Amino acid sequence: MCEVVQGAATSEATLQRVRTVLETFGIRPVICRDVPGFVFNRLHLALVREALALLRDGVASLGDIEDTVKLGFGARFPAMGPFEYLDLSGLDLIAAVATAVYPHLDCSPDAASGPLADQIAQGPLGMKADRGFHEWPGDSPAAFTQRRDEEIIRRRKILRDEQRKRTTQGDEER
Repeated sequence: MCEVVQGAATSEATLQRVRTVLETFGIRPVICRDVPGFVFNRLHLALVREALALLRDGVASLGDIEDTVKLGFGARFPAMGPFEYLDLSGLDLIAAVATAVYPHLDCSPDAASGPLADQIAQGPLGMKADRGFHEWPGDSPAAFTQRRDEEIIRRRKILRDEQRKRTTQGDEER
């Protein structure tokens, strides 16, 4: 996946050319307008902001928050996007739950307070310092990134194989 930012002066022809090149290499272009953070970072930082607020407010431990994302709803992301989730759950049910939950979501305007600021003030700034929210002794960003990428590739292969099976079954049924 690659975000392609369509600026005010970007022609449709340029946009189509970029889309074609990316698709040629098997990369899914995501077209978005030029807004701060684009699509990926905005969605990701909304999750991060709420995770920091849950930690700040003592709602759950750091490990339990991590596992909720990795083993809970995050594990569904390869198979289901947010709007598919809404449709599956029922828009009326989601609206009722959202009405109750939205007022309690964190709306901090910046990261100048809370666990992120506290961690920065303490000095260890993450993996590059062997410690951040987690201990990383002897683990390098490159090694962690490689493990992460291998897991993403493993999951994408599963999804690709499942898609091929569905396509083949659909062709056989016709």
